[in-house]
Amino acid sequence: MKRNLTIGFAGLPKDWEGPLFMVFALYSTHVRTVRYRAVIDECVFDFYAPRFMLPGLVGDAPPTTIVVALDRADGPVRSLGFRGAPLGLQTDPEIAEYRAFEKKVNSIRYRTAFEKNFFDLYVPKALFKGEKAPRRLCLQIDGIRFRLRFPIREMRARAAAYDYGDDIPERIGAEARAAGFYTKDQFLAMCEWKSQRPRARFETNADQFVEEATRVALQSCDERLRIGNLRLLDGVDYPTASVLLHFGHPDPYPILDVRALWSLGLDELPSSYSFDFWWAYVECCRRLATLSGLTMRDVDRALWTYSKQNQPA
Repeated sequence: MKRNLTIGFAGLPKDWEGPLFMVFALYSTHVRTVRYRAVIDECVFDFYAPRFMLPGLVGDAPPTTIVVALDRADGPVRSLGFRGAPLGLQTDPEIAEYRAFEKKVNSIRYRTAFEKNFFDLYVPKALFKGEKAPRRLCLQIDGIRFRLRFPIREMRARAAAYDYGDDIPERIGAEARAAGFYTKDQFLAMCEWKSQRPRARFETNADQFVEEATRVALQSCDERLRIGNLRLLDGVDYPTASVLLHFGHPDPYPILDVRALWSLGLDELPSSYSFDFWWAYVECCRRLATLSGLTMRDVDRALWTYSKQNQPA
């Protein structure tokens, strides 16, 4: 009997297409590389960034936060036609092309070369989500950059024009700073100053839980714990948590607000906030305070006012 055989590719994984954009935080520095770390889909991704790709982002010091774009490369590029000799990896300070070098248990090791030095990239297999990993990857690095839309010399005048009203949060923040925590009533007043929409969720937080959560946030030495503990409260995410730190913590913290972000050059907001984005924003606003000679409160007022007066509807 004659059998008809069908040969297909239904069982093979499709090729990973990319691109993937990831935010990495500074972890450690080395002679030829700077180690950055990101947690993506519960996978720890350590990226040893070649130093030759970092200059120009923030001067001589490596940036504390970078954005990495990872995409498949169509190569190998050949010197002459389909059967020509493959060209070497195209790597320079703007973009680096990596070739698959070794398969590990949980990652794939890619390698590139620059000025007779090798640089390895260990990509967690989970990032490809079951799709076929490419033989070549191209990688670009950028910093999370904020760009003030107006001259810094105008910040004092912008702050003076602020008219939203902040007497109540300033008074409550001073009381919480002295006590080391917010009471439930103080917490509700601060949250409603920021936004009245999730009031019902704010009220579900038990009195003692509010005091304990805010006590840790105002007294901890760990930055992630300060903002993260506040986010344990119902209805509280980065913007509202930033208000509680801004007014109640002795260290200078900005308010994470859409108006302030627009004044710092962001036309599109991230789909969700992360600690790395928050910390880059904190460092930017602290630099503005230092350069302008203003308090963090006045920096926030200036950014908010400029947006109110100039941002298109």
